[in-house]
Amino acid sequence: NIPFTGAVTLNNPNQITINIPPNYPPNTYQISVLNPSGLSSTTLPIMVNQASAINLLPGPTTPGSTVSMQLSDPLHPNYPYFLALSLGSAGIPIQGLSQTPGFTLSIIIPLSVGPIFFASFPPNFLGGLLTNSFATLDSSGQSTAQLFIPPIPSLSGFTLYAAFATFDPSLTGVVGISYPLQFTIT
Repeated sequence: NIPFTGAVTLNNPNQITINIPPNYPPNTYQISVLNPSGLSSTTLPIMVNQASAINLLPGPTTPGSTVSMQLSDPLHPNYPYFLALSLGSAGIPIQGLSQTPGFTLSIIIPLSVGPIFFASFPPNFLGGLLTNSFATLDSSGQSTAQLFIPPIPSLSGFTLYAAFATFDPSLTGVVGISYPLQFTIT
């Protein structure tokens, strides 16, 4: 039994938000949800995939340079992924898969809604500045994406956040989400 103090929110009778602290290892956990009267419960299996990670590869983050980001999700080799950028990490809720019929899980992508986030999506990919952001992980669950920072000096000082989500091969649900990578254009 793992205590999730204040981490489980019942949004409506069929939707649950679960915020899992970052120190829990990848595993499938069983959670029990009691109805408000406490007379009955439902047990839901959830997958905690803390193995998803995004790291900045060595190199400059200055206007006119290319930033390379290493994506890793070793639990899902050969799965499709999508990487996005934003100016913040407030969190964007999306619906995730549940192995229990009739329930959906609300998953939080650790980015903020805004023009940079929406410009990350196909077919725009930030006007071609973001490459390999919608692709497939290799057989070891790895990939690299790049962001070209235009040679505009006034971009210095902007902080960007990057995160990626791994999807099941049918693209019907999210199976892994990375923590956000934060970097500042210098």
